[in-house]
Amino acid sequence: MRRAIFTGFSPNLEWSDAFLAWRIFFQPWRWRKGNVAKALEARIRQDFTIRYAVAFESGRTSLTTLLQTSGLAAGDEVALQAYTCVAVPNAVLWAGLKPIYIDCLRDTLTMSPRDVEKKITPRTKAIIIQYTFGQVGALDEILKIAREKNLIVIEDCAHVIGGKHHGQLLGTVGDASFFSFGRDKVISGVFGGMALTNNDDWGKRLRAAEEKYNFPDYLWIWQQINHPIVTMKAKLLYRIGLGKVIFRVAQKLHWISKTVVPAERNGKKPPFVFRKMPNALARLTLHQYEKLERFNTHRKSIGKWYREKLRGNQTYELLREEEESIPLRFFVQVENPNDLIRFAKKESIYLGDWYNEAVAPTGVQYERIGYQEGSCPVAEELAKHSVNLPVDIHSGEKEAKRVIDTLQKYSEEKK
Repeated sequence: MRRAIFTGFSPNLEWSDAFLAWRIFFQPWRWRKGNVAKALEARIRQDFTIRYAVAFESGRTSLTTLLQTSGLAAGDEVALQAYTCVAVPNAVLWAGLKPIYIDCLRDTLTMSPRDVEKKITPRTKAIIIQYTFGQVGALDEILKIAREKNLIVIEDCAHVIGGKHHGQLLGTVGDASFFSFGRDKVISGVFGGMALTNNDDWGKRLRAAEEKYNFPDYLWIWQQINHPIVTMKAKLLYRIGLGKVIFRVAQKLHWISKTVVPAERNGKKPPFVFRKMPNALARLTLHQYEKLERFNTHRKSIGKWYREKLRGNQTYELLREEEESIPLRFFVQVENPNDLIRFAKKESIYLGDWYNEAVAPTGVQYERIGYQEGSCPVAEELAKHSVNLPVDIHSGEKEAKRVIDTLQKYSEEKK
């Protein structure tokens, strides 16, 4: 039986992560307090040449706290792009601000400068620039508009850590930025996030806010520690058809947590937010951070290989090539994504569908998050045709060839 290939499903995890989680499991006195979060912050400050790097339990909290400490007033508008995760507009709303949705560019999945100019108003005080799948898009144009309009620029680096633009590290281009260390991101602490800025006043307010937060409760931390252990076992059992069952049972029994809880689809806060980064998750994250260069080199290599093999295939539309970009996943547009996903599944290849909604995941209540259907037509159209291919460390040349062979076979059958 062929080994299953996953696009999502905690793609960064290796056995060393599961073994570390197992050791952490038996050290509950070190789950919450410790010095590892500070060590992670120091490493980020050094590598990114940034003055302030403040760790939190999630990317959601990192962004919300950035907004809360930015000096913006209640009701101020924050521009963000559609074709995103609900976590982004939720953070804006939780900070007492108003999200303004900007359409995206079809060839990069990033914010459209023309739509920015069309939709921002004198009440718009900040803009969140999202690097979708690691793409920078029209970053220079967006920055020019932001400077002209005196907008605070926050970089959403949830999909990229280590990528550059004109040789400058993403995350150091704007006034502030945030990372996510979620299970399906560039590096994984299962949960976790960090806010960065070079602004002294802002940085001090960030730290003051973080110091007021409590740690997550032990049950929530226990669930995150379980995640690498359960996931690696489930991946093995996919070969005999039991992997998904094990994973679903673990979620049902609350041994592991979900990435997005149902309340977030309605704009509500999950119970774990506004917490410090616990020592246990900082240990998992720092362990993964040591692998960052290897992960990124691999992603870039596999992404280039996919592009070479799919170039000229009329079934698939690819993103514009960016020399410095590092793909979190390799994005393709296809007429019927669900059909392709089903086709690939027969070959034990589990493709991704980020994002299958203008504001994902499925089931988000648009009226609760202030999104008006039809306001971002490009994003909505893209969401109907999105498929992503794996570029993670477990997808080497052999696995990538299987993926490409499957896509080419599908293309031939559709002719």
